Amino acid sequence: MTDNDLMSLNLCNNEMQLTLNGILFADDSNYRNANAVCNTWPETSKGTNQVLNSKQFRGSILDIFENIMAYIKTVSYYNFGGVKNGLFFNDDGSFSTVSLREALINALAHRDYKINGSEVIIDCYPDRIEITSPGSISFYNESSNNVSLEILPSLRRNPNICRVLVRCRL
Repeated sequence: MTDNDLMSLNLCNNEMQLTLNGILFADDSNYRNANAVCNTWPETSKGTNQVLNSKQFRGSILDIFENIMAYIKTVSYYNFGGVKNGLFFNDDGSFSTVSLREALINALAHRDYKINGSEVIIDCYPDRIEITSPGSISFYNESSNNVSLEILPSLRRNPNICRVLVRCRL
């Protein structure tokens, strides 16, 4: 990428210093809120004190994404695979890898990275995966307490992060 590319994606400022967006994509990023936690639960709810496995991941958005995907693929509840049908590949696993990737990218792209002590949380249960991403809908509208979700516009919380992820073909 050229310097102009870095500035146009708001990864660097005019003095070529990293912006928050640049820090979030930097190799070996150590931004305090760039993290995720993956948990594997033995039952279909958190109504137990026992967690089968728990891992925390820190680093760049891309590193966190790759680590979450790798973690989920090790969870014994789920299987991944598919069948090649001509030019196409049909997922034949627990759920679509494409859908999982989309949900994780959305959680990482649209979270609020300015909330201290927050993280994306992935809870793996025998029958589902729950993904929690920090932030609220209040950035849409200050009086969003009683607003129907159907009428909220589809807006990107972090448009620069989204542009970089699109550029990465994610």
